[in-house]
Amino acid sequence: MKKTYLNIFFQIVALTLIVKVLFFDEVEYDKLSLLKTDQIILLIMFSIIIKLLVTFLFFNILNIFSTKKLRYSDVNLIHLQGGLINNILPGVGYAFRYYKLKLYLNIDILKYSVSQIIFSLTLLLVYFSAAAILGFLIIASYVNLVFFVIIISISLIFTFQFRYKLYNIIKKILLRNKNTSFLVNDLKNIKKLLSKNKKNFFLIFIGFIIFIILECYSFYLGLKFLGMEISFFNSNYIFITTTLLTALTFINFFGKFELILVLSAAIIVPDISYVLIFAVNLRIINLFSLILLIIKSSVLKKILDK
Repeated sequence: MKKTYLNIFFQIVALTLIVKVLFFDEVEYDKLSLLKTDQIILLIMFSIIIKLLVTFLFFNILNIFSTKKLRYSDVNLIHLQGGLINNILPGVGYAFRYYKLKLYLNIDILKYSVSQIIFSLTLLLVYFSAAAILGFLIIASYVNLVFFVIIISISLIFTFQFRYKLYNIIKKILLRNKNTSFLVNDLKNIKKLLSKNKKNFFLIFIGFIIFIILECYSFYLGLKFLGMEISFFNSNYIFITTTLLTALTFINFFGKFELILVLSAAIIVPDISYVLIFAVNLRIINLFSLILLIIKSSVLKKILDK
């Protein structure tokens, strides 16, 4: 209950700050400049490609554990809809995805949970590896070094906490289930599938690397289109550390990414300004591309179902 109140508090703070910056603060800068740039179509295209790649990676992981072959169009639409809900109500989209996958594709909680855990941990691993590599390349001051150490510490804490939470979740499921033999057999089958599909998981891992490269490049393009003088390495480092901190903080609220982005930019590259305005513009672009994809996927699914 306390965590819920804390989430609501930070949600109100973040929204208040964003509204204040967008509508009340007077700055010598067009607050919607990124949306008015001639290259906005390119940013939208990048956003669409990135989102399609994410759904494709999740689809391939889920397909490994599913007893029947799934259609990409079905999983794609559900995953996109869950992403839209997560943008509005952080965390709720995961429950929505399970409900829809169970209802329409008969995916049980175990298969969905394992798929989501593998997806999230692989993404965190690639992000953390990228942050470590970039950190060693561009750390140039004591402040940046401290910031990098904080990232490592939070990641380690998250790993240990997640390990115990995962154990407790599985333990509770086993204890609540009157007939645990089926569940144990499912876990054994999942273990066999993990071992059997090592090559597929390696290819999925490569897909995550490509995904992060595209995300970083899209973020860099957005900054450059606004005329911000920043190196490719610095922009990547800001984006990756912001995404990591956003994922590893245990309080979920709308606007968290934007606030952490402001903090990361202030520490890593203090010379760039209007970062919050840029982040809000970027969120609008991502939401717009997500809605476009949902509409397109819904139409395509109706055509395929006929």
